[in-house]
Amino acid sequence: HSFPTRRSSDLFHRLNLKVLQVSCGKNHSLALTSSGLYAWGSNQYGQLGRGHGKKLNRSRRPGRVDLNPLTTQIACGQFHCLALDVDGRVHSWGWGVHGQLGHDSIEDLGVPQQVTGLAGHVIVEIAAGYAHSLCRDKDGRLLTFGLGMFGQLGVGSTSKSLVPCSVDLQHPATRIAAGYFNSLALAAGNVIYEWGAHPQVLRSEAQQRRKDAQLQKAAEQKEPGMEDSPPCEPESLPAYLPPVPEPGEQHLLPHLVDTSNVKGDIVSMSCGSQIGRASCRERV
Repeated sequence: HSFPTRRSSDLFHRLNLKVLQVSCGKNHSLALTSSGLYAWGSNQYGQLGRGHGKKLNRSRRPGRVDLNPLTTQIACGQFHCLALDVDGRVHSWGWGVHGQLGHDSIEDLGVPQQVTGLAGHVIVEIAAGYAHSLCRDKDGRLLTFGLGMFGQLGVGSTSKSLVPCSVDLQHPATRIAAGYFNSLALAAGNVIYEWGAHPQVLRSEAQQRRKDAQLQKAAEQKEPGMEDSPPCEPESLPAYLPPVPEPGEQHLLPHLVDTSNVKGDIVSMSCGSQIGRASCRERV
């Protein structure tokens, strides 16, 4: 991450700017301040929001991002950015090859552009993964766009989507979070939905299914009269692997996370590379 240098912090102090939110991508950072949005770091894909090309390859100091509407929330993906304005509109820029900008295009964008495919929705929360984007509107409906290869769009397929598509949840969402290749949604009553999976986890699950199938086939071909013996455990598989989903595509659609051991109310969530986390407060 391109965390602010002492000089960057001094700039905000000298300008008497209050930093309201910070978000970091792979090698760029955004800071939402009391006087607008600032960005610094790499500009390889235009993620600084000030155009892209040889004239601005990177910036060590925060520079102002030209966004006319008042920005209320920001989110960084690996190389792309999302900004939510006061009127519930989403703007995106940066890396776009997987459709993660939502503009019905795979082109990179060097300046913020409104995601017109979200027209008709008043968005209240945004999140960005490695190359997918997630939005929640005021009615708790979810919309995703971008890379879908690992089920992170939650629409039942592995195709990318260049425009926002709806995610079918049984309950209105109250919070969202996006990881590298997965997404989370929180609903009332400590209900958490999860979809998507890290490719390493999917690979391990596929290996386990193949081993189980081989064991089953060997058991069926066992010669008559042989004494039954307990099946041997698959070898060389990590002990932390989650249960194998049936029929192996559970990650493509939202499914419930077991929260029966949570004693308080879940108030926030976050996603890492392969796992999700939630914080809660005690009920009073």
